[in-house]
Amino acid sequence: MADYAAAIPLWVSDGMLSDESILPPKLRAELHSWSDIFDEHFDPETGWPSLEMCQAQYAEGLRLLDVLSDHFGPEVDVTYDFWECCVRGEDIPLSRLGPA
Repeated sequence: MADYAAAIPLWVSDGMLSDESILPPKLRAELHSWSDIFDEHFDPETGWPSLEMCQAQYAEGLRLLDVLSDHFGPEVDVTYDFWECCVRGEDIPLSRLGPA
């Protein structure tokens, strides 16, 4: 899930992930990039500037979920909470964003 100004938007049972070194460098870079897009384009009042950008961010989050799940393996429960479904002030249902 994205979070304002979070370099790595990953949460663990007691808060945000504090040790990025448990992730491979390529995955860390992909998570930073995904988070940067959120920070640069998601407005807290109106959301995303376009449906396409919202859909792309949602799809990338799903891809990263798969990569994280593969990295941690079945012993770790990795979930994705995409709450940022607002586009130009309109709440968009997840069903309009693509396959889950």
